[in-house]
Amino acid sequence: MMTKVYIVERDQELISKIHDSIASNDLLEATGSSTSFEAAIRDIKARKPDIIVSSIELDDHFTVWHLNKELGDKNHDFILLSATDDEQKYLKSRKVEGSKFLVKPFGMQSLRGMLEDIHKDNLLLSAKIKAKKNVLFVKKDKSYNRLNLEDILYFYSEGNYVTLVTADQSYIFKYALTKLLALDKFNNFVRVHRSYAVNTDKVTKVSIGEKQLSLDKIHVPFGRTFVQNVRKIVDTGLK
Repeated sequence: MMTKVYIVERDQELISKIHDSIASNDLLEATGSSTSFEAAIRDIKARKPDIIVSSIELDDHFTVWHLNKELGDKNHDFILLSATDDEQKYLKSRKVEGSKFLVKPFGMQSLRGMLEDIHKDNLLLSAKIKAKKNVLFVKKDKSYNRLNLEDILYFYSEGNYVTLVTADQSYIFKYALTKLLALDKFNNFVRVHRSYAVNTDKVTKVSIGEKQLSLDKIHVPFGRTFVQNVRKIVDTGLK
């Protein structure tokens, strides 16, 4: 399976170098590029790449933060290219789920290494989780443990890692929560917070004042930007 890469960069010469570097790898495919914010939005929505390599500074009034917000919670990883080794930009980049940070000028080998790492990470979940109907076999150390999907309470995300939580076990994966929830097998899970997605069948109480969901004795916070998702859980019906 090839990983599709889209490039957003004002420097056409740099775009050409990145294209050439990607073309030398059989695992990667350069699916398109643009030099402006507006063109990038239209093209990315149409082409649906797996990875976006983007300069942080785009047009005069737009940055990659605007790009990420406009795209919303889509199934993308980001490699953010910064013109300066700026700590504030680096810290802000860490808030973009599934992102890596690279300072210009950089060697193409460094970029290609990051792209290959993301490609491997995207395959990692398939290697660690094998699903059959409503059952998962989850790899932990050198063993596969059988789990029923209905036994998963929630997922917790921190950086590029996700923790799968049941009543008595937890399993950690190097995978973005957005990409995990895009898999069909997890369509019963709803994101209620930047860091949490819950099994809707396990929700027993919604506390609006306290901004939290109860899964029996476990409490999970929900964020203001995910209120619509919480309302859908209530409308569907609590356990």
